[in-house]
Amino acid sequence: MEHCYLQAFAALNKTGMYSSAKGCMPWEEEQGGNPLNVRRKQVYDKLFTGFGKLNAPDKLAFSAASLIFSGFSEFDGDKTGITLGNTFGCLSTDLRYAESVGDGFPSPALFAATLPSSPIADIAIMFKLKGPDRTVADTTAPGFLALENAIRILSCKKAESMIAILVNGIEPNEVDMSFVNYIENECNFSYAFMLTSARCNTGLNYTISLEMDTKGDNNSQKRSEESYFVEMIDALMHNKEYSSPFEIDGTSGKVTLKKED
Repeated sequence: MEHCYLQAFAALNKTGMYSSAKGCMPWEEEQGGNPLNVRRKQVYDKLFTGFGKLNAPDKLAFSAASLIFSGFSEFDGDKTGITLGNTFGCLSTDLRYAESVGDGFPSPALFAATLPSSPIADIAIMFKLKGPDRTVADTTAPGFLALENAIRILSCKKAESMIAILVNGIEPNEVDMSFVNYIENECNFSYAFMLTSARCNTGLNYTISLEMDTKGDNNSQKRSEESYFVEMIDALMHNKEYSSPFEIDGTSGKVTLKKED
């Protein structure tokens, strides 16, 4: 079982924002517990005029990554990559863009987000990351697959640091085209983890190990992937170790977070 080091974490979900640098930051009342209402100043302290125009997955992924980098600076951008697990992919954006083409006015704003990997672009540009990137667009376990890919890239020495992101995001006006079960304020979330191949002078220096099996029992009792990520964040927030098997729609495995002094 391969492992590497977990140095920082961040999350945006219906209960608030969380990070290893800033702790727990509850949503303000007017934000209604919806991560899509995040404001740029809450996660990123530099000017980003296009932040409010980002589509749902791009905004959520960028916000989580920004919280990571606001508290962890011991990385070389030339040797840092990104893996992204994107549950909804870009289906709804594809359909909206197709509508604009049919109307005779193709939308360049929509075209820029017609790839599941679009959330990676602004992160790589803003934080000057030039390492490898991978995108998993899947409705079963994209977050664990993103973590697995990050660990493998580090173990193969193709990068020294990797940020692994799980994002679920869909605009309310795209719900009718998403072909997913949408629950307002609950399906929009993002989780991010900074992994390194070696210990750091700063950072959490937890080891993270992950076993994956894509031949799990499809008939077993299922939990949402997010529920495991919530548990991991909660353990890290309380400086505790974490270990759990998981079973998600035919994908099974075990994830372990262990302190290393």
